[in-house]
Parts: sequence; C-alpha cells; structure tokens
Amino acid sequence: MERLQRELTARGYDPKGIDGSFGPGCDAALRSCQKDLGLEVDGSCGPATLSALADREDSYLAYDPAETQDYFAAAWSHAVALTAHLCETYGLDPMTDVLDHSEGHALGIASNHADVSHWFPRHGRSMDDFRAAVKIALEGEDVSELDTAVDKLSAAGLIDSPDYWKGGDYSADNVKQLLIKWADSL
Repeated sequence: MERLQRELTARGYDPKGIDGSFGPGCDAALRSCQKDLGLEVDGSCGPATLSALADREDSYLAYDPAETQDYFAAAWSHAVALTAHLCETYGLDPMTDVLDHSEGHALGIASNHADVSHWFPRHGRSMDDFRAAVKIALEGEDVSELDTAVDKLSAAGLIDSPDYWKGGDYSADNVKQLLIKWADSL
C-alpha cells in the first residue's frame, strides 16, 4: 500500500500520508488519478489501474519478476498445496472447479478486482498452469527437476514456450541437463 501511496504522491495526488493504510485520503487520490488517466473510477487498484500507474518511468509500482522470483515460487507452491488440499477435502476437480476472480466474474459469481491474471503472466504462468499443477499435486506426482528448471528460466524471460521444453521430440536427457545447469547459473 505504501508503494501505491508513493506513486500517487509522485504523480501529484495527495493520499493524506504514506502510512500503508488505504483510508479515505488514498481512496480519493486514487479516484482522482483514475479519472485523469481515463480509467474506470472505482477506487480499486485492479489490473488496468495498476498497469497504468506502473507505466511511468521509475514508477514505485513497476514490477520486476526477476527480483521477486523466489517469493513467487514460494507463493505458487503454497497456493498449489492449499488448493490441492481444498480440492481433496471438498471433492473438487481442479480443472473445472478452480477459478480466478476474472473467470468467476465472467460467470457472475465473483467480484472483478485485482487478480492473479495480472501476476501469473509476469512469471510465465497462467491459470491453466495453476490448475494443472494442482491436478499433479492431487495425483501425488512430484514436479520434476526439469519442470522446475524450465519454470525458472521462463520466469526469468530466458526461454518462452515452457510446454515445448517440458515435452518435445528431442533427447530429453540432454535438454534436461542443459536446462538444469542453465537454471543453476541464475
């Protein structure tokens, strides 16, 4: 929240202090900024607002996936484990019953606020990847060393098409060793 308040201040909007609290002053400053940027004025720092605010050079809200890779990997792992546990406990199918907010909003069952759809792609992931990881966790399969290396390289922007690297028609052992060494060098 402090980063949002700093960004609003840098843009000339007064959030009434930089204290990490989204109080009335921050709400008013954000709404004024949204209006001036031609965005939906809803007082929510959702994906469109966040993107517009992060677009300023030296923005306090600019996001560098490489700086947060370890945090993302930990959050991803915990979210997969928790979701797998919930699916197992309540008999849910991760491929059809696990939704993000934007998917739920499209179905009329969730609000349309900040969502993983603004975060996962910055790390080379999607909700489909998340659901697949939950399914693997439910099946008790370990994520392979190759999958982990490919995910790390993809998140760092060094390779694209992670699904290709995880299952193409090439010598998997050779590619596995190459990718693991490459990932270890990061």
